[in-house]
Amino acid sequence: MTEPILRIRTREELIALARDLAAGDWHEPDEQEITATVHGVHFDTAGFWPLGDVTMVDGDTGVMAGIPDPRPTPGHAEIYVTLHHAGKPVAHVNLGSLFLWATSLCGHVSPDACRRDPDSGGQADG
Repeated sequence: MTEPILRIRTREELIALARDLAAGDWHEPDEQEITATVHGVHFDTAGFWPLGDVTMVDGDTGVMAGIPDPRPTPGHAEIYVTLHHAGKPVAHVNLGSLFLWATSLCGHVSPDACRRDPDSGGQADG
């Protein structure tokens, strides 16, 4: 059985993945057999990722459910990164979210923005 591809929605989930993959501080990820591919065309964090016009994602677990997405969003595939470990895809993360977390602007947007699920309309996780 194929392992599900995680949908990273918070900074904490990305940190947990780094621990699971032994990526540490992401210095030299290739030495841990971690690679990445970038997909999409729309630089946004509205929640239509990965592949918003192709597949649904379980909102509770963040795992791709693999069923057609009925939302009328063709051509709105947001830019996201797929992380691969040892050649297998393990997680997707929205590029806009990575910029938010990397620039530490989280606290300037709201106190909980680093923990915010980009698909929740601004509501903090937890």
